Amino acid sequence: MNDSLTGIVAPSPDDPVSSDEPQFHLALPSSKEGLWDWNLPTGRIFFNVNWQHILGFTEAELPQTFTEFESLIHSEDLALHQAALQAHIQGGTQFYESNYRLRSPTGGYRWILARGLCYRNSDGTPYRLAGSHTDITSFKKAQEQESVLRLITDQIRSSLNLTTIWKTAVNQIQKLLDTDRVLIYQFQDNWKGSVIVEKVVGNWGSTLGKVGADNCFSQEYAHLYQNGRVRVIHDVFTSQLDPCHVDFLQKFDVRSNLIVPIIIKEELWGLLIAHECKRSRHWKEVEVTLLVHVAKQLAIAIYQANLYDESQRAVQESEDKAHELELALQKLQKMQAQLIESEKKSSIGQLVAGIAHEINNPVSFIYGNIDFAKSYLTDLLELVELYQKKFPEPGEDIEQLSEEIDLEFLQADCMDLLDSMKYGASRIREIVLFLRTFSRLDESQMKRVNLHDGLESTLMIINYRLQGNTKRPMITVNKNYGVLPPVECYAGQLNQVFMNILVNGIDAIDSAWENHPNRDSPQITITTEKCHMQWVRISITDNGIGMSDLIRQRLFTPFYSTKPVGKGKGLGLSLCHAIIVDHHGGELSFESETGKGTTFTIELPLHQS
Repeated sequence: MNDSLTGIVAPSPDDPVSSDEPQFHLALPSSKEGLWDWNLPTGRIFFNVNWQHILGFTEAELPQTFTEFESLIHSEDLALHQAALQAHIQGGTQFYESNYRLRSPTGGYRWILARGLCYRNSDGTPYRLAGSHTDITSFKKAQEQESVLRLITDQIRSSLNLTTIWKTAVNQIQKLLDTDRVLIYQFQDNWKGSVIVEKVVGNWGSTLGKVGADNCFSQEYAHLYQNGRVRVIHDVFTSQLDPCHVDFLQKFDVRSNLIVPIIIKEELWGLLIAHECKRSRHWKEVEVTLLVHVAKQLAIAIYQANLYDESQRAVQESEDKAHELELALQKLQKMQAQLIESEKKSSIGQLVAGIAHEINNPVSFIYGNIDFAKSYLTDLLELVELYQKKFPEPGEDIEQLSEEIDLEFLQADCMDLLDSMKYGASRIREIVLFLRTFSRLDESQMKRVNLHDGLESTLMIINYRLQGNTKRPMITVNKNYGVLPPVECYAGQLNQVFMNILVNGIDAIDSAWENHPNRDSPQITITTEKCHMQWVRISITDNGIGMSDLIRQRLFTPFYSTKPVGKGKGLGLSLCHAIIVDHHGGELSFESETGKGTTFTIELPLHQS
């Protein structure tokens, strides 16, 4: 073979390397070139001794023809090689150049940089192709490691989920280093810790969740790792390790070990470890460098993830505090509303009770004396009749006075007059009783009461609102009263609830008639019934204007009112909700449809626990 051909096919190692962080400083390995010479007419190919050394062939194993040589090329690279070769033979390129993998006798592949020059006859017919093969396997592996490292870095930085970060790191490192086990060990107190994630291939045991460190691991070792120490063990049996350390590694079938610290803000967080179990392994510098870079990226990712978790916790704490403040504000508003309404009710109740008491005394006096007055008047009328019989000629003065006072009408009507006075006094007494029933000032404690009495007293109080006016006719109240047992409750508070709901129903009917006069006859329907085993239900339905979605959402919110300024304070229904739900353990719900009315439903237990 003519070795002078090497001058025209010298390889160039100055291929560019990406400058993106992280970066390996790579250079094309300085390897001897293997020379080849291909006779195109015969198809025979010749190789020099260096070529044999590159791939590990013996002279007897060398391919003899170009076809045999191409059978050694990896199937994925064959098409590109043939395309480059044909382009040069046909005169399309000045030199032939191609990268591909060649199978060695051991079964593995070596990356080859092939370069060559085609020789031609005077008529341009190609008759010979000669050139060199350069082993670039180390360079290719370094490129692959750099690419995978960039992939690992991108995947780690693209997630703030620590579990995802850890799994990504160990999976990619195991694949790149082609080792038996890769794991991350996290320290806890007293330099103890556990394996939090691992990637194992083959039948080697798992270390996941294993707690503690080997007995030889001391604080001195921790300081060394914290200062950036990288532990490279090519073979546990020949590396002069302490016997206890060897025993510990043997428990996990570790034959070769590579340990890189993960340091976060100058604190040792954990270790990134690669295990070779089936055989000893000479860890290369590029592999050590790879693990160091990954450990640094892991430290950055874990720190960022921890910062993110802290920020999320801070946000959650802020939201929780804001929610607590909102609940406190709602509670304060509810308490304020209850205080205002309670004070108002107390003042009104005292006023009503005082008026009822003041009215009751003279009315009782009048009512109690009407019967006596009727008896006295009966006696006087009998006396007048007797005089008329005894003295049929009473005289001119008496005749004149009898005509003036219309004695016959007086005698016939005075008894009816007294009966009317008695009925009026009786009605006043009933009203006083309703007022006392409604105010219930003498019943501040829970008592068993008839809810129908409370409903009736409330209807009497608001009777003037039910009457017709210039804008609408009289509101009809339909009473569908069921049989209710006595209910243990604060009677005065429930009467306040009945009044608020009934007054709101009347206001809704008034609003409906203002916007749409001559609509259906205004009605309020009250339905009572016993429900479940120990509960009663009161439903109050109006055919008023109804409520919109916005109003329904905020109906029980303190100080929320749809009425004009001066017409309402927005406390009534929020207080009703507090009385029914908080004070009595009941339920207050409603159903409403715009333009068709509203139904409020009160459910109360018969007994309070």
